[in-house]
Amino acid sequence: MFTGIIEHLGTIETLDLKRDGGRVTIHAPSLAPSLAVSNSIAVNGCCLTIVDLHNGRLSADLSGETIGKTSFGSVSAGLKHGARVNLEQPLTAGKEFGGHFVLGHVDTVGHVAHLTPEGDNWWYGVKVPEEFARYIVLKGSITIDGISLTVARWQNNIAEVAVIPYTYQHTNIRDRKPSDAVNLEGDILGKYVERFLEARRSSSLSKISMTSPSAIAASVPMKSLASNSALFEESPGGTMDTAMQTSTTRNPRPAINHTPVMPPGISTACSFSRRSLRFTSLITAANIYRNGMK
Repeated sequence: MFTGIIEHLGTIETLDLKRDGGRVTIHAPSLAPSLAVSNSIAVNGCCLTIVDLHNGRLSADLSGETIGKTSFGSVSAGLKHGARVNLEQPLTAGKEFGGHFVLGHVDTVGHVAHLTPEGDNWWYGVKVPEEFARYIVLKGSITIDGISLTVARWQNNIAEVAVIPYTYQHTNIRDRKPSDAVNLEGDILGKYVERFLEARRSSSLSKISMTSPSAIAASVPMKSLASNSALFEESPGGTMDTAMQTSTTRNPRPAINHTPVMPPGISTACSFSRRSLRFTSLITAANIYRNGMK
């Protein structure tokens, strides 16, 4: 895990890309001596595994997935020999947490809209893909090329952040120009909330399906039907039939009522196709409702 606080810059030595993978070698004399093979390193916000170290240079393999999902595979990223890249080591226990939770798992690629100076600072605008827009929160965090930044403005799918001189000088933002491809990662906390809500919705739908007439009928002994003073019968009209209560008095032919007499949850559960549900199942469902109301 990373924090998005860039402490080192490196330069691309070689970038060898193939259809199903590749390798990048980065010259990083200020950082390489403290690294080891198998360590993780974030390069422009993309978590990679170091596979080789020599003469102040580090190398990492790139999978086809990495090339396809990050700026490594984008021609407009400008990742060629001599290009600067942001480098960050993983967070260690006891170290100051200065940014936000960054996993190094790039979500998508955005494109620089502008880099506009304003006094001593800059406005940095990045156009984000439509499918990533839901992770943009005004005053929330976003990772752009591995840098933890705060969304200050948001309109027309362009996220704008305010860049102070220190960030400008100590990251590769100073090299960015319009249309450049940049790696984007949304706040992981927002993704967990989104996933939790999706799971809760799925659970609710599953519970509704479990209250189908056939499931309800299976849970109640058929002998209990004989003791009930009210019966329910099938309505003759429509493709989807509804339940209606009838009387067991002298009148042998009860009046047909096409209006459901149950609450929405029950009436929905008791809606059935004439071809898929037995009459006895509907009687059972209706009597469960009636007994529950007592």
